[in-house]
Amino acid sequence: MPTPASIYRKSLFVVAFSTVSLKNGCNAWTGARDKCALPPESKLQFMCHICQKRPTQQLFRNISPLPLPDALVLDLDGTLIDSAADLADASNSLLAERGLTAVSLDAVRGMIGDGLGMLAFRALTAAGAPPEPSEVPLLAARLLHHYIEPSRVPRTEVFPGVPETLAAFAAAGVKLGLCTNKAQAATELVLKKTDLERYLDCVIGQDVAPRPKPDAAHVEAVLSLLGSPGQAVMVGDSINDLKAGRAAGLPVILVTYGYGTPEALAEADATIDHFSNLPEALAKLGFTA
Repeated sequence: MPTPASIYRKSLFVVAFSTVSLKNGCNAWTGARDKCALPPESKLQFMCHICQKRPTQQLFRNISPLPLPDALVLDLDGTLIDSAADLADASNSLLAERGLTAVSLDAVRGMIGDGLGMLAFRALTAAGAPPEPSEVPLLAARLLHHYIEPSRVPRTEVFPGVPETLAAFAAAGVKLGLCTNKAQAATELVLKKTDLERYLDCVIGQDVAPRPKPDAAHVEAVLSLLGSPGQAVMVGDSINDLKAGRAAGLPVILVTYGYGTPEALAEADATIDHFSNLPEALAKLGFTA
């Protein structure tokens, strides 16, 4: 006989533009794996298999069936978070200590996606002082120093719909792995500050990857930590995500609101304008609830 959890997995509902609290005392939809996982608004008649309570009010709207791959491999910057302002601040701190002119936020948006070393190289080049290749590791270390500086006021924001959607997939048992070209230390810091770490099963930053994106090895390392799932999908925003996902044999969904290019978006298997549209994109790729 199927368990309530397995019945729930086949009946899960994903939430768009929603709040995430319940008055019945259960912390549903917070992303914590040991908390209540019952959809607050559905036709299901059984109680949550963890807290043994029924939903008491309608808190969510715009619900639709959630397609379920075994795993999602997720990019970070430009996909889950908008970190451009913080990266611009750190880049300009690096430039200032070298007596160079600051670069604009819009300029930095076009420099993101290949790690701190390339960001530092591009920022200095834009400021008229292109560094020698041998300087890049030191520049990356200095940029990381400025990025994680405790006294700096963080300006990174989580894109709309990300926490709710990740919570729904996590509650359904879908494995979530992060595959980012951000340094591991910086990644762990921003995940903690944005409270996104609770949803993820593994995190592999650029400096701890076998070979970083666009190499398939980065994605494959994430999949290995996720237990080599049978069906997985890459979700990102850039050409690096597209190339790495494709090279690893995964279908690729790209978000249109990130730091990617029109050329990359045109090559993706599907695109989404809002992170909560991810279930619909998965449905187009053939996944079903």
